[in-house]
Formats: sequence, structure tokens, C-alpha cells
Amino acid sequence: MDRKLHGRINRNEVDGLYVSFGIEKTFQLIEPLNLTTCVSTGWANKGYNRYYFGLSEAEWNDGLLSLDLEYAFSEGITLAAKISWSWLWREDLRRTADQLYLSNSALFGGMGMTMAF
Repeated sequence: MDRKLHGRINRNEVDGLYVSFGIEKTFQLIEPLNLTTCVSTGWANKGYNRYYFGLSEAEWNDGLLSLDLEYAFSEGITLAAKISWSWLWREDLRRTADQLYLSNSALFGGMGMTMAF
């Protein structure tokens, strides 16, 4: 299993910090087809939560589950599809998100293609 750590600092508008911690595992289904599963959680400081949710506490904000399917057409061309579900951990964040963003969780996905040369 691979571990991931992502951080985002926004000093201009937000003056906040958001850090995501996650683990992922890739499974080779058949020779050119891989499935990657990921679970992560995010922590935000007071500045981030004040800007996005109107709350002045640093806390664990959200969770994320995702599945990525990648098909390698050749050594340099890969087609990928992704689906993810994200949610908020705490009730106060969920209430605020419902009012501000009309939802407190999201299901989203996409497709992409990479070419290496």
C-alpha cells in the first residue's frame, strides 16, 4: 500500500491550510488494466474553515473514497476513468455545507488520457 500526503496553503484569500492524508493500493486486473483504490481524510486549520464554512476551529473535515481504472493502450498512452465520493465528518460542517453549497457530500468522476513521449 502506498501512503499519500498532500497539502495546500492559500495565503492570499483564505490564509489557510488544508492537508490530506491517504492510502492507496493498485491491483493489476489483467496485463494492461489496473484498478487503484484510495481512502483519505483531510484536516484544515482555522483560516481554511473560517473562509469555507464560517467556523473558527481547526479540525478533521472530510473523507474521500475513490476508484481509478487505467488501461495502457501502449507504453506511452493510458486511458483512465475515476469515480470518487467525498463527505464531511462533523455535523456542524455538514449543516453549513448544506446551506452554503446545497450539499454536504459529493459523488464525482471523470476520464482522462495521458501521453508520454
